[in-house]
Amino acid sequence: PAVGPRPVALRSMTAVMAFSPDGKTFTYGITAPGRTAARQTFTLWDVRHARRQAVVDVAPRLAPAVTGVALNPGGTMLLTTRTDNNGRYGEVWETERGRRTAVLPGLDSASPTIRPDGRLLVGADGTAELPVGRTVFRALGRGEEVTALAFDADGSKLAVGDASGRVTLWDSDARHSIGTLPSTFPAPGGEPAEAVSALSFSPDGTTLAVGGRFGSIQLWDTTGDEPLGTSLVTLGESIISLSFEPDSEALYASSLHASLQRYPITPDSIAVFICAATKSTLTPTEWHALIPDAPYRKLCPASARPG
Repeated sequence: PAVGPRPVALRSMTAVMAFSPDGKTFTYGITAPGRTAARQTFTLWDVRHARRQAVVDVAPRLAPAVTGVALNPGGTMLLTTRTDNNGRYGEVWETERGRRTAVLPGLDSASPTIRPDGRLLVGADGTAELPVGRTVFRALGRGEEVTALAFDADGSKLAVGDASGRVTLWDSDARHSIGTLPSTFPAPGGEPAEAVSALSFSPDGTTLAVGGRFGSIQLWDTTGDEPLGTSLVTLGESIISLSFEPDSEALYASSLHASLQRYPITPDSIAVFICAATKSTLTPTEWHALIPDAPYRKLCPASARPG
């Protein structure tokens, strides 16, 4: 952004981006939290046709730099969040004409999210009906700072991650809690908790991937509020986004400095990965040393062992 009166160092800038709930529109821009912007633009990209859809200047006058953005389905509305001397607030922008249509006082979130039907905006401490609805304040984080938000594909469940590593599941209107996933990342004695940094539901809504700021990833069965296996092995950087493949065979994770990581998560996809990596099935001795709690199986087609 153009900020005044002093220039902003590159290290103080950060990228802000979001997909629309239907995945058809993507928006991106640069911000400098805590600074005032004289001009700040967000580009909307038509994913299907690989072309620019619109450019919206969200600081036609001096304004606090944007802290978070979200898009409605189709990308006709851009939602921004900011903080000024009077507190935190959200804004609704019509992307075709580039004009602000509503201000949502008190709405706060670095990663606001919109329900897939486009009719509800959720921030860290409340909700607002769209396109122009009043803000309703709710303690979605159960007293802890909210650090990540995500709806499932049909909008029937909302996952709210907090600074303690806990995830609370809410109904589609974020009015009633329907479950809690406790101690997602239990901290060793005396160590700070690992805050939730990213959330993603599987396409069928039955599995929730939870990423942490120290690089942990845990899968949960949302129907029984039970963890699925142990944490995935990662590169140790804070997880900034998660996404399932359409068939839920694998999970993708991104972090600030590492390349995009793909994790096979179903038994069949894991078997394919192991066979490709080892060029051979495990021997009974190797199996019992590595997987002592499961009966021996030949996972891979017969092949000569290397060497």
